[in-house]
Parts: sequence; C-alpha cells; structure tokens
Amino acid sequence: MASYYEEFIEKYEFENPLNRVVYEVVDCIKLRKDYASAANLILQNKLTLEDVVLRTVRLSFNDFIILADTLISRK
Repeated sequence: MASYYEEFIEKYEFENPLNRVVYEVVDCIKLRKDYASAANLILQNKLTLEDVVLRTVRLSFNDFIILADTLISRK
C-alpha cells in the first residue's frame, strides 16, 4: 500500500506550474523573512505581484508591501 502512495506522490503534478513558484515565494517570506530571494524568484520566473496575490492568502498586507518595495528597488 505504501508503494501505491509513493508512486502517486511522484507522479503528482501541480495543476499550474506557477503555483509551485508562488509556494516557494511564500516559503521565502514566511519562514525565512528573505524578501530578496522572493523577489529574485518572481523576476526569474517572470511573474507579477498580481500572480502572487491571486494564488495565495498566506501573506499579510505588510508582507506584500515589503515585497513590492523590494521588487521596485530591483527594477
């Protein structure tokens, strides 16, 4: 039975590849408070701040403000 679940997990794909990137962005911010790495991920994957906002509810308004400031300073 365990092998069935292992195969399922290995074959599972996110319905949208952007969701994985957004998850990594949220992970950078929530766990490490590393806004620079989150901004790098957004720029490398050619995402917009709107893409991140639409795909997560885990970030606070202040997190979005700091992330937006970091993105603006990078451009």
